[in-house]
Amino acid sequence: MLVVDQELEDKLRDQEHLIRENDVLDVVAKVTHPLVNWTWYLITYSEQDDNAIYSILDGDEVEYGYVGLEEIMTHKIKGIPFEIEHDFEPINAEKLYKKLVKKKKL
Repeated sequence: MLVVDQELEDKLRDQEHLIRENDVLDVVAKVTHPLVNWTWYLITYSEQDDNAIYSILDGDEVEYGYVGLEEIMTHKIKGIPFEIEHDFEPINAEKLYKKLVKKKKL
């Protein structure tokens, strides 16, 4: 099961008041699954719902949206849980978004 430790919890909370200000927000974590070609870049909690995390999804398309924390923490695909990349270095959300969109267009 994927676990959000206190350090990541703090990083996600630190930007909560900046929601939707993509030019000043940082991506603080990267969530992947070895059997799925989608990646979630976690930014901050939703101000209205602590289970929803504002993030960038790099899937069939690149988009901002919300992912359910409980969903990615407990969901397994073929018995394998999602993983947080612990060596991920925070990056500006808008910069990463533009980079991912450009990559998709190639």
